[in-house]
Amino acid sequence: MELSISGCALRTARPLLLCLENVLSTHSYEGLPISLYCVDPHYSPISQGFMPVEIWINAYQEIERVVALALSGEAPFEELVIRWELDFQRRVFRDDDGNRSLAAGADCFAEWQQVFCTAVARGAYEFEVKQGERQ
Repeated sequence: MELSISGCALRTARPLLLCLENVLSTHSYEGLPISLYCVDPHYSPISQGFMPVEIWINAYQEIERVVALALSGEAPFEELVIRWELDFQRRVFRDDDGNRSLAAGADCFAEWQQVFCTAVARGAYEFEVKQGERQ
């Protein structure tokens, strides 16, 4: 599997694509879209850890969307909320300031790539792959 970014105008580090290709290399996709859920079981607002991330990959093996999640609220009423989102297909970066151009998310994306690849190399994430249409 060789991944690319769907219509991406942002700098994408080759290590990110190689990291994801390695994670996904044990799965067969048969041309279906994929949702890759990356969860650090030790993540919490108190103990830190790595934020959960959802990565959408289309049937053409292009990354369409990256969504970083964070826990919000206090125990036992914590819930996962979107911290930021990069939608490469629609060319939108969304965070607390609302929808903006992808360029506005360039620094966030660059930093996330480094942190994500480091977390994967350390074995911090557990992965769940779902195939087919997303909700």
